[in-house]
Amino acid sequence: MRLLTVAVRGWCLPPSRGRTLNSRSASALVFVMYSTLGDNYDCTTCGACCFGKRDYVQVFADDVARLGTARTAELVAPPVGEIPASVGRGSEAQRFMKMTHGHCGALRTAVPNRFLCAVYEDRPMLCRALEPGSAPCLEARARRGVHSPAANHDS
Repeated sequence: MRLLTVAVRGWCLPPSRGRTLNSRSASALVFVMYSTLGDNYDCTTCGACCFGKRDYVQVFADDVARLGTARTAELVAPPVGEIPASVGRGSEAQRFMKMTHGHCGALRTAVPNRFLCAVYEDRPMLCRALEPGSAPCLEARARRGVHSPAANHDS
């Protein structure tokens, strides 16, 4: 569980701080899952994890392939650098989702208090890895001032 939290926190920080993942580590990260804190977290009424600054949601080669040419052109910013090659894999462009009005360009906010991902089935690996109720989820909620439902439960 700690591995996932640290890696996702690293994803949330700008690449200038030297905390980026490559396709291989992100793929492994997706499979390091843990149970959520319950069914009390409704992502469609929150959307906090989709809000951030430029270079917030990193996109890897597998994500670009899954999104396809048209959606990549619409939603993924031009490369800002390169993730160096390592054993067993070549280098790849360092890319991020485009941000619009402080949130991911794929986030649809036309209906008040409703947050839907336009590419949910094909969303980036790092979005898939972030679990509702996890530490990174709760941090994003706190940053946005979104109430956490678990706080209502009696101990």
